[in-house]
Amino acid sequence: LALVNVIGGWAAGPTIDETDLAMLRQQIEINLITATLLTKHAVRRMKPAGLGRIVHVSSRAAHDPGANAFA
Repeated sequence: LALVNVIGGWAAGPTIDETDLAMLRQQIEINLITATLLTKHAVRRMKPAGLGRIVHVSSRAAHDPGANAFA
């Protein structure tokens, strides 16, 4: 059993010091919460099987950061 998580997103917008709480929460929901929930449900299937692999692929913004982008 395996989980490969390539779901995620990024937003180009204001600089971090100008980012409002709503935008920050949106990014956390898209990236962190999604990865956590996928992992939680994958582990529920992997534990009884006694094996499994989980891979989370980093955001595109980590490799190609645009101006004012964060993920």
